[in-house]
Amino acid sequence: MKERGFTLVELMTAVTILVIISGTAYSAFHMALRVYNRETTRMILIQNCRNATNQIADDLGNIYIVQGDTDLLFLAEDIPEDEGEHDTITFVTLIDPRPDPFLAQLSGELGTEELTEEETTQQPQPDLIRVFYYLKVDEQSEQSEFSYDENPPLSLFRATTTGLALSENESIEEIISRGTVIVTTASGEEEEVPIEEVNIADHVQSLDFKYSDGEEWYESWDDTESPPKAVQIIVTVADEGGKGITSTQSTMVYLTLTANFSDEEQQASMPGGGQQ
Repeated sequence: MKERGFTLVELMTAVTILVIISGTAYSAFHMALRVYNRETTRMILIQNCRNATNQIADDLGNIYIVQGDTDLLFLAEDIPEDEGEHDTITFVTLIDPRPDPFLAQLSGELGTEELTEEETTQQPQPDLIRVFYYLKVDEQSEQSEFSYDENPPLSLFRATTTGLALSENESIEEIISRGTVIVTTASGEEEEVPIEEVNIADHVQSLDFKYSDGEEWYESWDDTESPPKAVQIIVTVADEGGKGITSTQSTMVYLTLTANFSDEEQQASMPGGGQQ
């Protein structure tokens, strides 16, 4: 008995079903991969944004302010832009003067050799520094070598200097552009103290600071005689691929006044006493 084979219609139907199943499986896999990549990008953005806000909040939480000491000026500039806020801020903060040997070894300062007698007797680093936070294009980044149809991506920089005193007549942008802080020595001579800057976050779309006097919130703070009671930090970071994925982190820091302020001001600054 002659066996019956598949007809052309049956073969075409089977192939069509196979193509539909393969296409559906590929579409599901491709969609799952896109979701995974998108969520991975979002998690990286959230982590980078959180690290940046935590760094600023830590410095603000350790702010050093003494009433009447003009060397410890708290300066802030509100710079609104079409694509987001590009605010700047500078203040004096307390740091741990003890060097971290592990980080020093990683940076190559110590290598694998033991500390010499001269290094062990070296004077400790100062425990007060002035910090600056601002946005600008990172010229040292590999991304700066590429051409962009629009504005190049900005990075969040943290700059530090041991020169605490600032001139109220100079803007933060002018100081950063010069790369030094001009201080007056005990002999009355002017000396330029260098500023060291570090990129702490890339592709920052917005850096926004808001200031509270205990009752109202303000976009800027112009009172150099008295610091705000609290500062809100809002950082927005965009993805590197330009896919429109952004992440915004916000935190608020209550400023703890250091000395020489009235009892009322001290009590007003106490709630929280740090970041929330």
